[in-house]
Amino acid sequence: MKYIADDQSLSPEAFLTLANQVWPGEYDLEKTRIALEKTQNITAYQGVDLTEECRMPLSEWLDRWLEQITSVLQSSTPEHYRSDMEHHVKLYLG
Repeated sequence: MKYIADDQSLSPEAFLTLANQVWPGEYDLEKTRIALEKTQNITAYQGVDLTEECRMPLSEWLDRWLEQITSVLQSSTPEHYRSDMEHHVKLYLG
């Protein structure tokens, strides 16, 4: 698979081919399609100042992030992510 900046044509099938090479598993094609549609390419932020003050603690942002992506993950994955965040990430955030 070749990386193309701002690639609007990445198919769910191509993405899952790559994902299965890294994280073998059974993935839902429709959920992958939906997730790809919701994903913003980071190149959309080139030249944009993202240093605006934010008062949301990173631990709260992680909780919100997990809530938002839960619908596109396999059923056991959110709990694994939550456990990893609680035991390995948030401990260092305070």
